[in-house]
Amino acid sequence: MNNLKSLRLSAKITQRALAKEMRVTQGAIAHYESGRRVPSLSGCRRIVHALERLGVRCSLSTVFPDQVERSADLEPILPSDSHLVQCADAAVQASSAGVAP
Repeated sequence: MNNLKSLRLSAKITQRALAKEMRVTQGAIAHYESGRRVPSLSGCRRIVHALERLGVRCSLSTVFPDQVERSADLEPILPSDSHLVQCADAAVQASSAGVAP
């Protein structure tokens, strides 16, 4: 779940005002607050920035603690940079030796 509704209410911001700041519908805000919809990472950032512009001091981890915690548990999808460098080096060595990679 998220803390969007409690932060918004404590700052006396309406769903409509937050929606206007974000250029989304009031219904989208209601869905985010109820958990019916989960915003993308960029959507989460837009929410945090909109709240900040409306005077709420917050961060991704204060508004979306569960999502931030879960994302820290995930393994990276892409290989590490060192692995990419090793692959590139192997390809260069193979091509200079006349071997197809």
